[in-house]
Amino acid sequence: MAVGFTQGTAGPDGLFHVEGRHAHAWPEVYFAGIGWVPFEPTPTRGAPGDEVFTGVPQQQVGEAPQSTSTTTAVGSTSGSAVSIAPVTPDGDLGLTDVPVPDFGGGSGLGTSNGGRPWIVTAGIVLLVLLVLAGIWILLLPRLIRGRWGRRRRAAESEADQVLVSWHETESVLARSGVAPRPSETPSEFAARAARTVRIDDGGLERLADHVTQAAYSGGTVAPQMVTDADDIRDKVARTLHDRADLRTRLNWRADPRPLLQPLPGDHERGRHLELVDR
Repeated sequence: MAVGFTQGTAGPDGLFHVEGRHAHAWPEVYFAGIGWVPFEPTPTRGAPGDEVFTGVPQQQVGEAPQSTSTTTAVGSTSGSAVSIAPVTPDGDLGLTDVPVPDFGGGSGLGTSNGGRPWIVTAGIVLLVLLVLAGIWILLLPRLIRGRWGRRRRAAESEADQVLVSWHETESVLARSGVAPRPSETPSEFAARAARTVRIDDGGLERLADHVTQAAYSGGTVAPQMVTDADDIRDKVARTLHDRADLRTRLNWRADPRPLLQPLPGDHERGRHLELVDR
């Protein structure tokens, strides 16, 4: 129930004079997606500004009612109906179904252009973004592992397989903030990386020795060396992963750079031979 005043009566001074007899009360009904809708069941009243809702001109106390039937919203042909109890001039109380005003195609307060509350639309958008982010976090590491797997399978010899394991280890260390420097030999980088990430079991140094033999010897590499290089690569990746907190792991999983950066070619010996020549 809303309580207020009608606009009063115009006086000779050009002003409207509001008196106690102009006090008025009227019902307002709340409709989801529309808001509070005022209704005017009193025949001798017509609230100012309500004509757009009721279709009845504003009236003052003592004026003859301009409508004896329940008012409906102008141009409203859709929406739910609400039963109200108007008082007719002869004192009868009747019930009439009144269509709920459309207010411009069903778009009301707190709604989107399609009539759906904006908070629901925002929730749907947020849910879609969360699902896409989850798919990205789950799918991206698989794509990266698959890319390195194809590179390992494309290695032409055991020596190239050792070099691929080394470059994959470099990538894992770079993700943790220890990237190789162009001027470093494998042994120099392995020693610096072992100190920085606190891996001191000799695995990185041993992998650097395997890389040195694979790149510089010009001969064949024993299969046991390939297996050891793979084991060291997996151990370094597993150790760094276990030490990282959840936020860092999620950042690693969502980082697309390992998928976009070029992988080492099939013949990596040239790069290492250049370092030896220095």
